Amino acid sequence: MLFAGLALFCPCVMAVDKGYSIPLVDLSQETHRQVVVDREEGQYLGHPTTVLLEDNQTMICVYPKGHGKGALVMKRSTDGGKTWSDRLPTPKNWETSQETPTIHRVVDAEGKKRLILWSGLYPARLAVSEDDGLTWTGLEPVGDWGGIVVMGFVEPLATGKGHYLAMFHDDGRYFRAEGTKIPTFTLYKTLSTDGGLTWSAPESVWQGSDIHLCEPGCVRSPDGKQLAVLLRENRRRRNSHVIFSNDEGKTWTEPRELPGALTGDRHTAKYAPDSRLFISFRDTTFDSPTRGDWVGWVGTYDDIVNGREGQYRVRLMDNHRGQDCAYPGVEVLLDGTFVATTYGHWVKGKQPFIVSVRFTMDELDAKTGGSREAAKDTKETRGNVEASDLPTSVDLRDKFDQWGLTPRRQGRRPTCSVFTVVAALEFAMARRSGAGTKLSVEYLNWATNQVTGRNEDRGQFFHNLLNAYGQHGICREGDMPYRRRFNPDQEPSRTALDRAKELREAGLEIHWINPLRPRRRLNNEKFAEIKRVLAAGWPVGAGSGHSRLLVGYRDDPEQPGGGVFLTKDSAPGAYKEVTYEFVKTAVGDVFWIEAL
Repeated sequence: MLFAGLALFCPCVMAVDKGYSIPLVDLSQETHRQVVVDREEGQYLGHPTTVLLEDNQTMICVYPKGHGKGALVMKRSTDGGKTWSDRLPTPKNWETSQETPTIHRVVDAEGKKRLILWSGLYPARLAVSEDDGLTWTGLEPVGDWGGIVVMGFVEPLATGKGHYLAMFHDDGRYFRAEGTKIPTFTLYKTLSTDGGLTWSAPESVWQGSDIHLCEPGCVRSPDGKQLAVLLRENRRRRNSHVIFSNDEGKTWTEPRELPGALTGDRHTAKYAPDSRLFISFRDTTFDSPTRGDWVGWVGTYDDIVNGREGQYRVRLMDNHRGQDCAYPGVEVLLDGTFVATTYGHWVKGKQPFIVSVRFTMDELDAKTGGSREAAKDTKETRGNVEASDLPTSVDLRDKFDQWGLTPRRQGRRPTCSVFTVVAALEFAMARRSGAGTKLSVEYLNWATNQVTGRNEDRGQFFHNLLNAYGQHGICREGDMPYRRRFNPDQEPSRTALDRAKELREAGLEIHWINPLRPRRRLNNEKFAEIKRVLAAGWPVGAGSGHSRLLVGYRDDPEQPGGGVFLTKDSAPGAYKEVTYEFVKTAVGDVFWIEAL
């Protein structure tokens, strides 16, 4: 059993309530928020799973024709879930799916993006798409094992590029062939080191019979250092539970009961732009006016750690038959819109069907008379780590690679500052949405020339580039690709201009650590601020004779100035290093970009 007594962020067991006292926001009658993804008269449609691609518009939804078991159906949206395609062709053996499907984006060590689709029971099977879901393999066994709701989640790990952790549970029936049901539930973990194509033999994380913990849902702490896994309690004796890991899933705390406000089945969590969490689940709280309905919870990660109730609850839809609803997909668009999707008995006497509900945190706050103040403490600490609390090293490179935002090469053009600003924008947007999108260096260079009144390729300043983003936005790389040679006659297409306008409203805030000054030198306060921002998880743009994005640091007394900064450098198109001394003495203007 893989447990450890982790002191960090894991308070002692505390008494918990079976109900909750926080406010309830009811969206169930607001039909303008609802989008029917699929409905078929007389046919049970259940248990959807969704994924949002890096263009921030394309969503894929997969679900069974039946309660968990049944032929899998796939649909696609190209407008962020507002409309959906007809049912799409799928491999023949998807009709043999035995269990709730789950779909996930994975990226291997070389940066190759794939989609994987799990189908559980025995044996656990996997389908793979190499082209963002346009074509798929059939479902193929991954080993001589299986389980229930395979997988509860697939979480990228900081242990290496292409490394992933996944969890599921079993009650003895499906882990091996010819299994039989036993009174013990086991929570398993499995690992992949090749970007999700192959998976290790499962290891037991927890076993128990007094309570039955299952259907794990994972959320990573805002600083990236801790994993929390929320668990359904299937004996219906206790509230839901949570376990924590501070070592990328190698060891876990003992399960701890959650407040009634977070008690439910199939927790699915996503961060809002203001760093609050929205967690969707089926309400199984013992004392709740919405028991059996599709609900959500709004609060902070610290609320989970400290056993607090959170800020408020949300009823998304009213389910009219028992507790048969709410295995949800939850996605967050760049503008902060949540798209939550699930099945349920939404019409009395009718079979369940698939619906999405759309909302923003501001809309929910307005209904409670609340605001973002509940997230204020979290937000204010993101860029203000005390110097005495700074870690000796920080490395954001894995985040860039995980999101497919590996270094790009500028070639012989003097565009290092443009590449630096674009990389900072890409990271902020990816951190907000959870998915990476390559943005157009060529477009931002063009936009800056519009601002400065120049039409040449002689380098740009950070302040002009950021001003150009504020006026003209930025489009995706595919809308205006980077050219080896500057073309003064090139203009963005209408599509590029329209998409740039959309991304201009992405909700980003620019912070200047050191505005441009004639003398390139940073005092100790400015230098320490760079390290604080990096420790809070944000890269920093640094201008000198050649601009770079600082993506980490490492204290090292043997190096000039006492250490090195890790950089994303467009000259070689690679990650490099510069010394602390260089940054202190040769860097002038310094900025960072935050996703609000």
